[in-house]
Amino acid sequence: MWVQSFAVNHITQILMVTGMIGVVRSLRTSLLVHPTCPGTVFNRPMSVVTMIKDAGMAVIALASLLAVRF
Repeated sequence: MWVQSFAVNHITQILMVTGMIGVVRSLRTSLLVHPTCPGTVFNRPMSVVTMIKDAGMAVIALASLLAVRF
């Protein structure tokens, strides 16, 4: 059980940090990219909110990793 929790949280953290890097790059270049999930409903380009969402999920995954370890 611990191994599965560790793997899921670690993979989630990697994916969210990678997504956050992509959002930062698109914001720096002023590239209008529509996110797939909320972008289809709200028709809004990526913004700082997307970056904050990715950062928040990465922090939650890190907190879960630390909680399981201790």
